[in-house]
Amino acid sequence: MTCLTVLALMALAVGAQADFSVFGLGGAGGGVRNPFQTRLTSPFVRPGVGAGSFRPAVRTPVQGPVQGPVQAQVQPAAQPAATPSTRGFPSPVNEAGRRFLALPNPQLCAARTINAKFGNHGYYFSWLDPSAGSLTYDWLDYRSWCRLRCMDAVSIETPEENEFIKQKLRDAFQKGAAQFTWTSGRLCDFKGCEADYLQPIRVNGWFWSGSGARIAAKGQGFTDWAQVGGIPGQPQPDNREGEESCIALLNPDIYKDPTRDFHWHDVACHHQKPVVCEDSDELLGYARQENPQLAIP
Repeated sequence: MTCLTVLALMALAVGAQADFSVFGLGGAGGGVRNPFQTRLTSPFVRPGVGAGSFRPAVRTPVQGPVQGPVQAQVQPAAQPAATPSTRGFPSPVNEAGRRFLALPNPQLCAARTINAKFGNHGYYFSWLDPSAGSLTYDWLDYRSWCRLRCMDAVSIETPEENEFIKQKLRDAFQKGAAQFTWTSGRLCDFKGCEADYLQPIRVNGWFWSGSGARIAAKGQGFTDWAQVGGIPGQPQPDNREGEESCIALLNPDIYKDPTRDFHWHDVACHHQKPVVCEDSDELLGYARQENPQLAIP
């Protein structure tokens, strides 16, 4: 599978308020062409492709107000039937008022804030950034905010990375700085997710939208689902609200978790939560390739 195919899935994995037709992968009226001009095939294969071969069809960053620690001029996009958000949010908006994922802005990528490093990736934690204030977004705008900076929502693929993120949350919780955060975790519950190997979807259909990596079913690989939630006696994921299709880390006081620690919960994607971003190799590769004159670390 190509890098573009995985990025198409990443673009498709949006919240309940987004319009799938924008990506040419479903929805009424045909909508706008997929910004990466590719079709969805197998959703869970991560590409082994270097930056030199990563060339999305749309190469212009998205216009719109930018909030957070980095303020820079964002250039207009060349995407058809799209207008910048007028709500101060980072996701671009089409003519029907439906949001979709932002493409990277090279100036924001070059000036992005990195609060900590894990492995070869930089990470941003909004509560560690004094200029961010009480920055919170729903899941789609959270991803767009990160992607404008050549980062993406955090994909927690190993126990070590999980512990790294959780320790930042524990410290923040003790100081009253943060109680929860989004991750890039998403349920493949949209068009294109009908394959037999994804069924039942709430067992086998979870993936990290930031990296394209599949999340193992319980007992078949690394996961950190909480054992408690809003339905007494039922562990996560429990789909308590209905359409709980995004993964967040929640503090133990919310559901009186006996472990007294943060764990994964399925949560409806419209909720507002603080921001944790992780460097995206694909988006950084794209921005560096398209802007060789710009020093993007």
